[in-house]
Amino acid sequence: MALSLAEAIDRLYDDFAHHPRPTSIACCPCCFDEKDASELLSYGRLRTTPADALRPYAASVLFTVGGLDDYRHYLPRIMEIACVEGFAFPDFESVVGRLDHAAWTTWPRSERDAVHAFLDAIWEHALFAPDPLLWVDETLCGLGNAVEDLGPYLATWADNLADDRAAQRLLSFLTEDCRVGRDGLLQPTNAYWAKSRRRQVEKWLASPLITEFAGG
Repeated sequence: MALSLAEAIDRLYDDFAHHPRPTSIACCPCCFDEKDASELLSYGRLRTTPADALRPYAASVLFTVGGLDDYRHYLPRIMEIACVEGFAFPDFESVVGRLDHAAWTTWPRSERDAVHAFLDAIWEHALFAPDPLLWVDETLCGLGNAVEDLGPYLATWADNLADDRAAQRLLSFLTEDCRVGRDGLLQPTNAYWAKSRRRQVEKWLASPLITEFAGG
């Protein structure tokens, strides 16, 4: 059984705690200037670093701001804000997708396991929580930007359609977050989808189980 979302976030803090707070952050001044860097670096306690201080960094990290060392220090707080408070910008899909740019599957085992636990927890939260912090659409798309294979997440959804919340969220996804393509098949509409994972979701939507659910 997956950890709760709160437990998974705590695990991120625990397993990334050995990455020290940076003393400087490399950046393009057009995206993240000295004032932004000074403000972010002024916060000594990661868990209480405010979203406003992290937002400019999170929006551009690994593109024109920062590197792997400082990213892994800030990662737990970035993920916590993205799914609990929200940055407004960058969106959740982009924040979680940054893991792929960081080649997180090559990190040490404890860090990979902590990231896996977080991704599993946010998915189960989106499916089953009474008042989820994120919509299923943005959660699934974010996961698709971070992992190579959405199969396990789609299987969890399909295997739990007897659950009222999971079923209702699939119905909402089908009616609000998908459209019929030129080939007559449903396709997700979120603009953040990576092409290969979007294709995987399209095939899943065309499977007998889901087409029967949609027709029922």
